[in-house]
Amino acid sequence: MDERARAIFDEARATLARTAHVKVEYRSHRDDGYSSDWAKGMPPKPAPPTIEEVRREIAAALAEHDEVWREVHGAVIAQERKLWRDEVARMTEEIGLLRSGLAVAKAHDGQGRSEVVEVPQLLERRRA
Repeated sequence: MDERARAIFDEARATLARTAHVKVEYRSHRDDGYSSDWAKGMPPKPAPPTIEEVRREIAAALAEHDEVWREVHGAVIAQERKLWRDEVARMTEEIGLLRSGLAVAKAHDGQGRSEVVEVPQLLERRRA
């Protein structure tokens, strides 16, 4: 055996001599996946949920989801209604200004004559 191989074996023997007092224990595992030694005094794993429990959890999650969506949709609808209400108010105001006599138009009386009248009067004549 050459010097290099002898050095490797000597180092291995020295390591074994230094670790001779170390005891190696093998752990056996239980069916639930825990190591026997580690699991001493530990409570057993809980049973998996039943189908009914899972269904109740899903129903509760869906109910919460629906409630959130109702709130979101309600907020969007309220915002849109406010925008439309403001738009209608603005247009009503514009129509009110037109009817207040700021606009004039020519009206024909049917005999070939025309006269300048205010728009509200024109509208009243056409309705009659």
